[in-house]
Amino acid sequence: MGWPVGTVSRTIADARQYIRDPRGAVKTSLRDRLDLRATLPADARPTGYRHGSIELYLSPSNQNDGIYVVGPGGAERWPRDDPPTGCL
Repeated sequence: MGWPVGTVSRTIADARQYIRDPRGAVKTSLRDRLDLRATLPADARPTGYRHGSIELYLSPSNQNDGIYVVGPGGAERWPRDDPPTGCL
């Protein structure tokens, strides 16, 4: 995702990567920080990014740590991968 939200990233330094890795295939630390039954913080706001009924939310209080993916079934908090992981 280009950073700040809504910008086009030209390099990896201009982007952020958030990963849903429930099996720990990429990194065990990402699996351990994934919350599949998250509660949106009070300051969470939609980013404007959506796919059908799924929306991305950011919380200014923890946007450096994760992003919220919200759909009809609830919310998930995907952890930020910093530094980003390359192709596997």
